[in-house]
Amino acid sequence: ALGVQDFGMSGNIVLRLEPVIQDLPVVGAILVYFLDRPSIALDLTGVGDVADIPGLKGVVRHAIDEAIASIIVHPNQILIPLGTEAQEV
Repeated sequence: ALGVQDFGMSGNIVLRLEPVIQDLPVVGAILVYFLDRPSIALDLTGVGDVADIPGLKGVVRHAIDEAIASIIVHPNQILIPLGTEAQEV
């Protein structure tokens, strides 16, 4: 089995709250993205321990960094809708 014991990201993150709406929740959505690639702290367990083998560690880390960047580094972003269609969001 593959597991993650510790996971953390640090960097400049943007949280955009828009559009402003008249009713609760006051904003229609949250848009989340990093301006640049975040620093990633990751400790794999189980089968993931193979990633500690010299030479393979860099390949695994690069693949993880690329996967995260393709999801949440600008211009990629995560949209979290809060409002409803009735609120025209």
